[in-house]
Amino acid sequence: MYNVTYRIVKDAHCAEDVMQDDFLKAVTKINGYKQEVSFGALLKRIVINSSIDFYK
Repeated sequence: MYNVTYRIVKDAHCAEDVMQDDFLKAVTKINGYKQEVSFGALLKRIVINSSIDFYK
């Protein structure tokens, strides 16, 4: 996940911050997880979307 974030953000420290925020988002919203897709796929989608938002 870090590599995906780093490729989008292009800064190591910012990528770490984005990853930390993403894991917090995933943990706080775990109650709404319906197991339609794997948790890894859900987490990757969160990481990609938030990395793109941060880059903008």
